[in-house]
Amino acid sequence: MMLHRQKIEVRHAYFSRRKRNQLQTINKRTKRRRRLRVAIVAGLLAYLAVSVFFDSVANHSVERKLQQCIQIPEAFFRRIEQEGLDHNPCNSIESVEAGSSYEEQSFYADEELTRCVFRSDCSQEVSRHLVKRCTTLSDVISESKSRNLKKGYSLAEISVRVLELNNGNEAPCLTNYPTHLEQPTRALTEPNYVIGSGGKAPVEDAYNDEDHNFLLPPDKIGDVSNVIDEAVNLYKSFPQRSYDSDTAKKAARNETTSSIGYILPLDQCPEWDFDCSGQPQKGRDLYEASAIIKSQICDVTEIAAERRRLGGHTRKLETSNGTMIAPAAERDYQMIAVVHPTAIECPIKGYVDTPYDRVQLLQQLNFNVEILGHPITESDLIAAGQIVLRDSVADDVGFRDLMKLQSWGLTLHPVVVMLNYDRQLKEPLDDKIDLLLANDMLKGLYVLHAPDSITNDFGVDTGMMIIKPSKNELVKITEAYKYTNYSKFDGWNGTNLHLHKGGAGLSGFLRYYFENVDPDGYEKLDRCIFAHDGGKECNSRVPPEDIKTGVTIEGLCGNPRDCPYDHPFWEEDQRQACEDQHRKYFESRYKFEQDFWNKDTVTQERIGLFKPKSFLGYCTEPGPDGFLPMIGSVIETPEWVVVCDYNKKCPEGSVKKRDCTCTELEEDPCAACPENTICQTEPTLMCIHCECGFSDLQGLPCCMSNGNNECEASVHFFHGDECQTRKNFFPAFGGEGNVCNLLNAMFRTHIPQGCGCKPSSQIPCSFDDTWGESNRSEKNFICTTYDLAMGYCEACKECLKVGCQNSGCIDRSFGDNEFQNCLTDMDSEECRRDCIPECSKTAR
Repeated sequence: MMLHRQKIEVRHAYFSRRKRNQLQTINKRTKRRRRLRVAIVAGLLAYLAVSVFFDSVANHSVERKLQQCIQIPEAFFRRIEQEGLDHNPCNSIESVEAGSSYEEQSFYADEELTRCVFRSDCSQEVSRHLVKRCTTLSDVISESKSRNLKKGYSLAEISVRVLELNNGNEAPCLTNYPTHLEQPTRALTEPNYVIGSGGKAPVEDAYNDEDHNFLLPPDKIGDVSNVIDEAVNLYKSFPQRSYDSDTAKKAARNETTSSIGYILPLDQCPEWDFDCSGQPQKGRDLYEASAIIKSQICDVTEIAAERRRLGGHTRKLETSNGTMIAPAAERDYQMIAVVHPTAIECPIKGYVDTPYDRVQLLQQLNFNVEILGHPITESDLIAAGQIVLRDSVADDVGFRDLMKLQSWGLTLHPVVVMLNYDRQLKEPLDDKIDLLLANDMLKGLYVLHAPDSITNDFGVDTGMMIIKPSKNELVKITEAYKYTNYSKFDGWNGTNLHLHKGGAGLSGFLRYYFENVDPDGYEKLDRCIFAHDGGKECNSRVPPEDIKTGVTIEGLCGNPRDCPYDHPFWEEDQRQACEDQHRKYFESRYKFEQDFWNKDTVTQERIGLFKPKSFLGYCTEPGPDGFLPMIGSVIETPEWVVVCDYNKKCPEGSVKKRDCTCTELEEDPCAACPENTICQTEPTLMCIHCECGFSDLQGLPCCMSNGNNECEASVHFFHGDECQTRKNFFPAFGGEGNVCNLLNAMFRTHIPQGCGCKPSSQIPCSFDDTWGESNRSEKNFICTTYDLAMGYCEACKECLKVGCQNSGCIDRSFGDNEFQNCLTDMDSEECRRDCIPECSKTAR
């Protein structure tokens, strides 16, 4: 018994120790788990604390970097205010960071980031300066991600933050317009032109979308005697300044040597009876033309830079002596106006003895201005014994033409591009600029004029030259001009290179100099690529996509601000070339107005209906009076005009409807016609108002709309029977029934404005159906026997006499009834229908 109790006690003690051990083990495990949980929580808290710390540091780093980027323009503009420096092109911003080598910097940042930060189509140009301090911005952002921050900086947030830091500073490329100017507003007078085929044979393609197929010259272009310059208030708003050549040179020559110069010479004030080198006559046109060139320079230089960047090109340009330099696409550029001292103030057209300051106008557009005279004077030629040359140049282009030589003196630029107001830059010139930069022996590139129509001679086109400025070369050229023998009979040293306009001036001499004195230093460029004038020669061998620059005003196409007609004898390729040139001009204007112009007052809507594919809504009618200027009076948008986005053109084969959408390719194009019109599809698509064309003796319309784009006989108490075809009141229309049944068979190629419109891919079909209500004779454009009796519609009478049998009675008829009886005796209804085009009051 005792033994049994001892065994139980031993077993109990064993299990007690085992249990205690288990409990101790559990307790230890619990404590370890508790400590682990505490450690984990502490670790998480520490992790979060560290994350927050690094987040703050990274955010502060990005913000600090953004702040540095913004401080650059602020510092630069402070420097401008202190030193009186002019702004550079497009209001772009020069870096003033000391000791920063241009070649050593990284020029490119993320494309979207650059576009967002700089908020402008000139962003690529500006990025070459700002990104010098901002290149690590994207690195900071990427480092933030590598630190596992939960939130990175989105592009939108960066943009917003930049705008906040910028605190309302203007974006690059903006041009300020005085906000206090009051712009007079005048009502739109209905354009004085008719819609038609331009005098050509009816087109076979019913859906042809060309401008020239539906526009005819008016009987009389609007009054052009009103030559008052509507921009006079703009000039008066500019601050008055005094000028001298030293001040002008200092203002224009403050930039680095890396920039490319784009030169515009203004050597004289325009005379009102002719253009001089394309210089606009009116000051408002000078403002616009200068803005257009500015817009194009900004555009082509940015395109060059973007192509290089997107193409991944980073290699520097190697010169002929082995030096590595920056190519043109990576360089800054300057827009420089070289103004002759006598051309600073020019009279405002229409104001006697009231000049305006052209230098101030150009400076408002951020051009750097140099005021320089002609380096060769009359006394220089007298001293050189060049009396014949002195007289010849004075009778030819004048001594001020020699002012263009000053371009060789702008030596702070390694290369300058000489332009004039006649030029349009379509593509970058960086490949040719690089050619000059890389070749130490090459001094310049030039273009020759088209041959003179009488003498077949030609000189250098000074409106398109690319040269290396050099003081030595300037001296060589001026000395050569003064001492080269010149004769009125055989020109420069007997070469006969003078038988054209400018032959005694710079144009003729430079051709002699480039070809005979220094042929290795200057290289000729293809005229049709670098000065395309829209002529037959250029059109036949150079496709439009290869054209670098075009000649507009002095070329065959005409000044786009004159809203010119297409010549009726132009071939299709020439008409297309001129359409491209005019459209390029107005595309540049639209780009300037949308992207570069800081104008708080009203901007002109593009409401013009004249040749919309060419003029993009900036011309309401043919001639200068139809032009809608950039500054001056703003024409209100009439209620009947539908304004759509000209940049959204309908695809080929469709037309724009009244709601600015496009017809589907399989959809009836007549869906684009306005209400109360009938749709004609042959020989060309046209919408004709039902109440136009046919009318009775009282002038009341014969037809009216049935509300379903169809015309029916109008019901009027005072109607006679003139609207019945059996009456033969309308010489070209016979048969039975009402004339309204013949509207579909009129085969119209032209109608007066106010009587219809032509759908196109560019603009909706719009017209003012109230036009001509005070004098319905304009709308009643179909000839009647009353018109024949009154001596009108002679073309109709001649057509009936020549083409129809039994037409001898035409000459014997004098009264209205006599003509109707004569037409009844004619047995050929078909021959009368053939005279429909001639029996129209809008026939030309």
